[in-house]
This record gives sequence, C-alpha cells and structure tokens, in this order.
Amino acid sequence: MRHGFEDEYNSEAYLSLLDQVFYMYYTEKRHEARDEDFESLQPNAIDWRMKDRLKTVSAALVICLNIGTDPPDIIKPDPCCKLECWVDISAQPSAKALENVGKNLQQQYETLSFRTRYKQYLDPHYETTRKFCTSLRRSAKEERILFHYNGHGVPKPTLSGEIWVFNQTFTQYIPVPLHELHAWLGCPTIYVWECNNAGNVLRNLERIVERDRTIQDMQAVKTQVASDCIQLAACSEGQLLPMNPRLPCDIFTSCLTTPIDIAVRFYLGQNTNQTHYLTESTVSIPGRLQERRTPLGELNWIFTAITDTIAWNNLPRSLFKRLFRQDLMVAALFRNFLLSQRLLRFYGCKPVSSPLLPELYHSSLWDSWDLALENCLCQLSDILVGSDTEGSMRSFRHSTFFADQLTAFEIYLDRASIAKEPPTELPIVLQVLLSQVHRLRALVLLSKFLDLGPWAVNLALEIGIFPYVLKLLQSAAPELRPVLVYIWARLLAVDGSCQADLLKDNGFAYFFQIFSSGCALPPSNIGFDYKAMCAFILTSFCRDFKPAQTACLNIGLLESAQIQITGADNPLLRQWACLAIAELCRGYTKAVLHASRIGLLTDLCTLIGDPVPEVRAAAVYTLASILGSREKAINFIPLEEFIVSTTISQSLLDGSILVRRELLMFVSKLSETYRDKLEAILLASILYGDGKTAQRPLNTLLACVVTSAHSLVWSALLVLCADPYPAIASASQLILAKFLSCTLNQWVISGIAALLRKRSLRTVLPGRRPLSSGNMVPYPRQLREFPWLYKYRWNMASPRKPIRNVEYYEHRLGQSTDSPGENKSPRSNFLEWCMRYFQEPQMRPPEADEPGSIEYNNRLWKRTRNERIILQTQPQKERGAKGSWDALQSQVVNRALVSSLLFHQFENHLIAVGIDNSVSVWDHKRSLLLNRFYADSSPSARVTGIKFMNEDDTALLAVATLDGVVRIYKNYESAVRIRLIAAWQAGEALPTHAASDNFVCEWLQGCGTMLTAGDFRTIKIWQAPREVCISEIPVRSPSSVTSITAEQVAGNVFVAGFGDGSLRVYDRRTANRDGMLSVWRNHKSPILSINMQRGGDRELVSASKDGEVKLWDIRYSQPCYGFKPGDKLAAVSIHEHAPLLSTSAGNGEFSVWDISNVDSLERVRQGKRCKTVSSPLAMNITALCFHPHRMILAVGSVAEANLSVFECDHWSK
Repeated sequence: MRHGFEDEYNSEAYLSLLDQVFYMYYTEKRHEARDEDFESLQPNAIDWRMKDRLKTVSAALVICLNIGTDPPDIIKPDPCCKLECWVDISAQPSAKALENVGKNLQQQYETLSFRTRYKQYLDPHYETTRKFCTSLRRSAKEERILFHYNGHGVPKPTLSGEIWVFNQTFTQYIPVPLHELHAWLGCPTIYVWECNNAGNVLRNLERIVERDRTIQDMQAVKTQVASDCIQLAACSEGQLLPMNPRLPCDIFTSCLTTPIDIAVRFYLGQNTNQTHYLTESTVSIPGRLQERRTPLGELNWIFTAITDTIAWNNLPRSLFKRLFRQDLMVAALFRNFLLSQRLLRFYGCKPVSSPLLPELYHSSLWDSWDLALENCLCQLSDILVGSDTEGSMRSFRHSTFFADQLTAFEIYLDRASIAKEPPTELPIVLQVLLSQVHRLRALVLLSKFLDLGPWAVNLALEIGIFPYVLKLLQSAAPELRPVLVYIWARLLAVDGSCQADLLKDNGFAYFFQIFSSGCALPPSNIGFDYKAMCAFILTSFCRDFKPAQTACLNIGLLESAQIQITGADNPLLRQWACLAIAELCRGYTKAVLHASRIGLLTDLCTLIGDPVPEVRAAAVYTLASILGSREKAINFIPLEEFIVSTTISQSLLDGSILVRRELLMFVSKLSETYRDKLEAILLASILYGDGKTAQRPLNTLLACVVTSAHSLVWSALLVLCADPYPAIASASQLILAKFLSCTLNQWVISGIAALLRKRSLRTVLPGRRPLSSGNMVPYPRQLREFPWLYKYRWNMASPRKPIRNVEYYEHRLGQSTDSPGENKSPRSNFLEWCMRYFQEPQMRPPEADEPGSIEYNNRLWKRTRNERIILQTQPQKERGAKGSWDALQSQVVNRALVSSLLFHQFENHLIAVGIDNSVSVWDHKRSLLLNRFYADSSPSARVTGIKFMNEDDTALLAVATLDGVVRIYKNYESAVRIRLIAAWQAGEALPTHAASDNFVCEWLQGCGTMLTAGDFRTIKIWQAPREVCISEIPVRSPSSVTSITAEQVAGNVFVAGFGDGSLRVYDRRTANRDGMLSVWRNHKSPILSINMQRGGDRELVSASKDGEVKLWDIRYSQPCYGFKPGDKLAAVSIHEHAPLLSTSAGNGEFSVWDISNVDSLERVRQGKRCKTVSSPLAMNITALCFHPHRMILAVGSVAEANLSVFECDHWSK
C-alpha cells in the first residue's frame, strides 16, 4: 500500500472507526425544510378557550307534591315508592315532610355547585311562579338559571307541554304554558323535568326555542343566543316514572344530585348474592365528597373521571365543550345524567336531553365503575361491623383504578400509531393530576403524549389541561420542574396565546428561575436541556407582548441570557437565549439601550462565528431585531458600525442558507433605516461611476453623508441579489426593486432625473472592477428595469435588450400606483421555524432509527445490498486486467456532448454533464434517462465538478460550477422530487487572474469536508456539519488549481495539480501558512487529472495534457514510475479499488492499463497496456469514468450515440 498507510489502516483506531455509525451530511432539519415551509409555519391551533363561559348563578327548586293528595291521572300501586329526596314523606306530617324535601333537594344541589343561589318554591301557585321566574332573570342578568321542576303531586303535562301548579287555595291545578315560562326565565337556562311524560315538555319547549331563534335570525337581532336552552327530562314522551318501593320516587333527581348513593343502591339490588351482608338501609359510605382519600370521596372521584371519559370519547368535541366545560353545574348534571341512562333503562324509562345525547350505557368503562364500587363495598362491611372505625378507615385499601388507567395510557403511548387516534384515557389522566400520589407519573405520561405532535397538544388543551398545569406552576416540588418545563414548551409551541396567563400570577418566574440558576434539575425520565426549553418559553412569553417584555427586563432576563450565550455548551440553549433577547428587545427601546450598556451586542457578534448554523442564524436574527427596534433619536453609531461590519463580513459568504436568509432580513431592515444614505450612494455611483471622473470626488461626496456601515449594507444587498440559492436571490431582488422604485420616483419628482440624463446609467459598485464585455451575461429578470445594476456582481452584466434611457423609467414610474409607504420590509419566519423543534417528537428516535419502520427497513436493505455488491466485486478486481473491454453494455444519446461522467457506487446511476451545463441522470443498466436539470441558467456557470455524497444511504449530488458555487441536490434522480438543499459561494467571489476558468472540488465523506480550489490564492476547506470554511491553506503558486484529490479516510493529506504542471502536497493538520509539504514539478504541461484511489493500494496517479502519466508516493519527491500513452490526453480515469487506468487521446480510442506490476518502489517500469478499444464510430472521446466497484467503464464521445458503457469480459484471454 502506498504512502505508508498500512500501519494507519490496520490500527485499532481505524478498525473501530469502520465499526462506528456511518455519518450522513446535509440531512438536518434545516436542509429538509422547503421554501414554502417558511411561509406558513404556524400549526393549526384550535380555539380551546371558553370565550362564552357561563355560571349558573340562580336556581329555582319548584316542588309540586301536595302530599296526601294523589294526582287524578295517576294510579299508584300498593306498595309504592315513598322517598322524595331520600325523605320518607309517609312517615312525617305533610308540611314537615314537604319542608324536609325542599331542604334536602337544596343540599343535594349544593354538592354540585355551592356558589349558586338556591330558592325553594314548595307547592307554588301560578302568580308566585311568574314573580319568582321574572325576578330570577333580573338578578341573573345574562348568566344561567337552573329551573328544577318536581311534578309528582300534579297531573302529567298536557299534550302541548303545559306543566301544572296550584291555585292559592289548593283546590285546582293551574296550567303554566311553556311559552310563558320560557319568556319569564329567558336564556340561558337549564331545565330539569322530574315528572311523568317529561319528554313531552322537552319536545314542546324545543319547538318554542327554535321558533324564537328563527325570529331572531329574520330580525338580525344580536341578543343573547336564544338556543342556549338545556333540558334534562326524566323520561320520554308517554312514559311514567317507576314506582318500585325499593326506589326513590324521584330516582331521576337522585341520579342527578346524589349519584353515589343511588349507584350503591342499584348495585346492591343487582348483586344481592355477592353483598348479602349489606342492605340498602345500612349502607352509608364514610367520608366526604371533597376528600379524595376517603372512600366516598374516592368513589366520587372515580365516577367523575369515568363519566367525563365516556362523554369525551362519544360526543362531538363542540358538544362536549359546551356541556362539560362551559358551566360547572351543567357539567355535573350531565355527568350524572349518563348514570341515569344506565339505571332507568332497567325500569322501562329512557331519560332524554336537549341537546340530545346518544345512549352511552353500553360503555365498557361502566364495568370499571362496578369494579371500583365492589372494591369499596367489600371493605365497607369490615368498617361497619368493626369496633375500631378509625383503625378500619386507616386500613382501607384504595382503588387501583387510576393506576390501572395510567398503565393503559402508558401502553397506548408505547404503541401510539401514526393514525393519530386519541387515547380513551386522556380525561382520566386529567383527573389524576389532582392526586399527589399519581401526579408525577401522570405528568410524565402526559409529556410523552404531548410529544406526539401538535394534534396531541390540541387534544390536551381541548380536554381542559391548561388550568391544571397553570396551577402547578405555584408548586414548589422540585421533582415536578423538569416535566412541567417540557409540557409548557409543548403547549407554547402550538398555542402562544398563554402570555397573559403566565403574567397574571408570575408564572413566568417559574421558568426564569430554572433558566438563570446554575444548579441542575432533579433527574427525570425526560433527558433534555430544560434551560433551552425555559429560554423558548420566555421567548414565547415576550413575543409581541409589551407587559411581558417589561417584566422580563425587570427580572434580569438580558443578564441571564448573556451568561448563556457566552458560556453554554448546548447549541440549542445558545440559540434560544439569542431568540429570547430578540423578542425582549423587539420594539422596546429601553431593553435595547440596556443591552448596549451591558455589552450584550458585542457578545452577540461573537456568536456569528458559532460552529452551529442555527446559532449563527439566531445571532443575526437577534441583531436585526435590535437594530430595527431602536429609535432614530438614539445615537450609538460606533457600536452600530461594528455590528453591521461584523455581521455582513462573516455572514455574506456563509455556507448555510439559513444564515444568509437571516442576513437578508438584517440587510432589509437596515435598508429602511439607511434609506437616505443608500440613496446618496446610488446617486454618487451614477454620477461618478463611469470611469471618466476621478474617484476622489466620489469619495469626497460619500464621506460627507455615509459611513462604511452604509456602504456595506448596499454592497451586501447587491451581492444577495445574485445569491446561489434562488429563494434568497429573488427576495433580495424584490427588496432592491422596491427600494429603486421608491428612489426613482422621488428623483423624478425632485428633478434629479435631469442630471441623470447627462450621465451613463451603466455604473459599477465602488471598489469592484467592471468585467469585459465578453464575460457579460443576462441579469435576473426582476432587475432588468434597472440597467445600472448589471455590473454589480462579478459574473453579471448588461442584458440582451438595449439599455433604456431615463425617460423610459420616468414613464414607468409615472404609471406606478405604489406609494413609498407600502414598501414594507419582508418579515423573517426564523422564529416560527425554530419553534417547530418543540412541535416534533423528541422522545422517540427518528423513524430512520426506529426498527420496523419503512425508512429503517429501507436503510437496512441498502446496507445489506451495499455489502453484497462489495463482496461480489472483489474477485472482479483481480481479473480486470486480464479481460477484454470491448463488451458494450449500453449505449444512449445524451442531449449534449459529455464533458464529465460519474458512477454511483451502489445504484445504477450514471451522471453525465453536458457542455451545455446540463446534468443528466441515467440508469445505465436499463439505458433509461431518469432526470435532466441545469445547475444554473447562466451560460458562464459551466459545471466543473460533480460528486456524490452519502452514497451508502440516500445519496446527494453536489454540483460545482465555474462561478465558484457548489449546489447540493436531493432526489436528483427524479424530475418531480428533485430539490436544492444547499448552495453557497465556495470559491472566491472575485477572481484574482484574468484568465480564470478553473474551479474544482473534492468531497471527503469520512470526515464530512469539502475541498474547493481554483484560480484563487487559497484552498478552502468546508466542513459540512458547520457549513463554514474552517481553514484556508495558501496554494503558494501563481497558477490556478486544475485538479485536486485527497486521502478519503482521515482527509488530512491532499494533493493539488496546477496549470503550470506542478503538483503540491498539503497537510491540513499543520498551520495554514505551513500547510504545503512538497512540490513536484515533473510534469511540463497543465495537469489534467490527479486522483488517489479510495481502496486498493491507494495509488496516486497524475496525468497532464501532454500525455504524461505518473504514479506517486507522497513520501518521495520523485514519481514511482510513469509512462506516456500518447502525445496528448483528452480524458483519463483510474479505478477506485482495482489497479486499472483508462486513458484516451481524444482520437476515438481508449486504453486500459494495468498499473499493478511494479517490483519495488525504486524500480520504475511502464505499465502494461491491456487492451485498446476503438469506439464504434471512431469519434473523439471527451470523458472516461470507471465504476467504483464493478468492471464497467463509461465513455463519452463526439458521436451520434455519444454515451457508451463498456464492461470487462472476465473470460477473455
């Protein structure tokens, strides 16, 4: 093996390197983002807040029993039910019984809503009913009223729905028409009909409400919504209430107000064998409803969770929000209404409601309720019969319902499908947050659910999670901090409307304390940088919210963020610390001045050189926000000049599209601020830029009004107009066009246009040399109306159309309807794009790393295929020098003459570059054209290099053009899916030699670096993860680089060939000025190709245009051996792994040479000529390329079928 690589390649370090994960480049989120992703980035947040939240402030409890007198239309059996509100009305005097019934009913309702004002109306007469109904509406105003009607002592409602009350002497039943009752009570109202034939009342009242709604719609009256009328009826039309003596007479009311008591009685009645030791009269579950650790409180808690979950999983979201989240009283009644559906159906009754609810008694969660109830009742016998009641209570075993439901929720999360099906346990998780026992586990599971994406966050907000997590910010428990930070980051990433809520109780201070503290958080199941999340939360808090900006400035957010951007190791934290500063200072002059005083602006400038592109872009975004937020009266020009010069000089030629996009926003903001200064620069360029006038008047004129910062902004805007990334270039051109339109319009009005008529409109940018007319190309279409810009970039000049005079622009501007005030700067969406990080799953591995996923399986298949190809081609390499190379595999017609070729290592892709700068992608086995595209529409942008990246996986195609630009394409083989993911100025912006026509590159996959060189003084080393030039090694040659190659493993040593025939070896591990190790001057003509094999013996082969071919070892100053296959060479290619070399003099023949038979390094012997093959049409050959593994050679020629693929016949002798 050449160059002494044996020891290095056989070392343990190198072998372990081969076993490591294969790194891919240009696959980050910033490369996956499309241009349209920056236009609409906000997720579809739902309207989860209850804007029309209501309260049931008043309640009328109307009880018409007339105890002792049965209604005439009801025949009661004997025995019959006797309990009304759990009061035995037959065991007490009538008046006392009626009073106790009313008292109990009010107490039962108070367990649902204690703040509601209740008023009992016992056996009322008509006039009393009218008065108290109208009085309730006056006192309630626009809030909700509860009207509970118990009609067990009056006849059934009439067919028209009239209910009955009494006259003053209790000698007659007086009907109350529903339309009058509805007029008295108005809306919003909730009616509870506890009477026979209650469904008839509900149906008739619905008709009245619908009629009123229609009248309001016709009159277009904007009053309280007439349809906000809710009804609960004990039975359907024509049905009678059950009169079972074991049941209360008002069983429907019992279900609505005392669900636990009636559920226990129902369970005991249905399961007499299992609970024979308990009777309905002896059951009294100890505890209080509000205390969840007592048996009664735990049952009530479980019942609430189950009924809430049943409704959530079966009702439309809008109906659920209205009935279960708008009003506490309504929510409690409808939860208990679900129980009435289950119980009353056993007794032939069907409770109904308006709005109509489906029958939900069949839900499987009712089985969980029965289990919880049985667990409680089984232990209740020990408590009731035991002598030590308090001791028995302490030994009470709590239900495992919530723990089991959390386990089910955890199983759902482990198997969460892509279908985005909502989990059935989500409302139960919400209830678990009320328990300190399960709270931490519930929060962790909730954070995992929110991690699924914005749809999960919307579901959690819709179910009502926000008040709970807001309340938890007042908790001092340290174990809750990590998970609360994660949950809040997810919430704010989807819905940023929570700023006022965080400010109200100083909830933002919870996150500021974590962000600014130096201590680490307690360990958590979520292993993320919580400080970065806190920075994001504070950023969202300050965004376009002046009270939040003031609060964060007073609490010291700028000082804390300054510490993070200078000392944080995590790039995500540095990024969001910058963005927090940006949102705090945006439009807030006081914060800008404070940032300037503490030296924060200087620290931000240092971040422009950060190794992470997102951090660099965040720094530019922040500086743009700060400079764009200052008032014109504020003067800190020296610092501003430093910021402008640092930002533009370091970011203008940044390799990251993301950074240059933000630089454009930075320049756009400053172009508005410096408008008058830029107009002066433009005017001076037109007046003195024709080359006939000395430069001194120009400098004198500009020095009076502008500074270097103004000139830099103008220069940067012009350079960005020709950015290699189309979206940046078009946006820059639009900004410039608006500026020029406004400026020209002002000049025409002020009479400056008369001066312009005397001057040529063709000017140059100060400090740049104009190009010769032979090197001019059309300028982008958007700027053709402004011809003096044609020379502002080194590779662009006058258009194909003749230059128009000033009158033409006066005429066009006279027709313009745009005013200067309408020319607003474009808005950056960088913050919204960064927020997507917290909208995407972070707890799960990427799909490509998830076993079983499509992408994972595809990658695994590719890896297996690649290994198989390598193993299959190993024997071919030994026989490649013995076979015949005249077997034609395929032959196609490329649209243009081929100038260079490139095989993919594992796919059947052959890239052919035409002399018209087209890039064609062929399937060489099927002779099929897959795609053809142009890297640049400019004729001067000749394609000078093509390289594959990430070949072991999904390959990318890097295309280098003569103007020094490198473009990287994804899905290059598809005309539909091809996409430009990276483009940057990899070479010098301005050539140093007049005869410049070289720009070459070399990609090193092993270390993720790209070498670029050409007709400029340095070799640039670009690092793909950073997307910056990390080193510039002087070439130390007056000639231009024509070819470059490098050792592929470590990438430290590389060799460049020059136009003067010299070869130079460089080592990037040394200091830049000492990077050149040696010079070889054995060639006498320009180097055509220099190439070091990836495998095999790592042969280093150079070829010059005069036909000389030499093999080198970098340890020696002389070639190992050499030969001359002809008087000249037009094309040459070396096999990456086999000792084969192909050459052609361009005369229609190519030769394949065996370069392996060398006895020793000291003995130089000519390589053996294996075979000379004539092309079919004996036309000139323009390109040669070996397949990296297979014995295949592609040949491009000047022929009708100008692209041929030959393969070696291994059985030829």
